[in-house]
Amino acid sequence: MKNILIILFVLLLFMFIPAVQASYSYDGIPFTIASQGTVNGGVYIDGGHGLEFPPYSQEFDVPDGHIRWARLYVGIWGGREEYEGWVQVDMNGKSMDKVPLLGINDDNTNVYCSGHGVYWIYYDVTDIVVNGENAVIIETSQGEPGNKLDGRVYGTVLAAVYEDKNAPRITYEIYEGNVNLYGTGWSGKQKNMNYETSVFFNDMQNQNSPDGAELTVVYLTS
Repeated sequence: MKNILIILFVLLLFMFIPAVQASYSYDGIPFTIASQGTVNGGVYIDGGHGLEFPPYSQEFDVPDGHIRWARLYVGIWGGREEYEGWVQVDMNGKSMDKVPLLGINDDNTNVYCSGHGVYWIYYDVTDIVVNGENAVIIETSQGEPGNKLDGRVYGTVLAAVYEDKNAPRITYEIYEGNVNLYGTGWSGKQKNMNYETSVFFNDMQNQNSPDGAELTVVYLTS
C-alpha cells in the first residue's frame, strides 16, 4: 500500500509585520483534518501562480476517475485586519455566492483569517469539479467605491480525491488551517512570537512498510 500524506494549509510568514473559529485569530487557526481515507486512486493538488490583482484566473487538469471529495482554496490579502470586503468565485461557469471578508469581525465557517488580514477561504466543489480541464475566476471588492480591502489574490489551490480501480491503493490525510508565524519585534513593539506549528499523522503510523509518501504544503507570505 502506498501512503500519501497531504497537508493543505497556510503558514503565514510575516517577515516584516506580524499584526482570533473559523473566524479571526491573530495567531491563526490550527490545522484540522478536512478529509482522510483510503482509496484506489489518487489525490490531485495543483494551483497558484503568484500574487495578482483580480480578476484572477486559474486552470486545473484533473485526472480521470470518480471524484470522491474536492475543495477549492482561495487566498486573499486584506491589507489590515480591520478592512472589510468580499470575494466571489466562478468555477466551470458556476458562480458561487459572494463571501464577505470581515477581518476581526469574521465568523464565516469557511473563512480562516489571521494576522493583518490574510484570508484562506475554502469551497466544497465535489459536485462542480470535472475530469479534465476546470476553469476558475476570482473577483474581489477591490476598486469598489469606499472599499478598503486590498483584495489582491494570493492564489487558488484545488485538492481533489479521485477513485481509479486500476490505480494503487493509497491512504491520505488532508489538513487545512491558517497559522500566522512571526517573531518578536516584527510589528512595532510586538513582544510575543509564534514561530512554529506542527501536524501529527497518527493514523499513518499503523501502515505496514509503505512504498512511499508524498507531502504537499501551501505557504503564503506577507
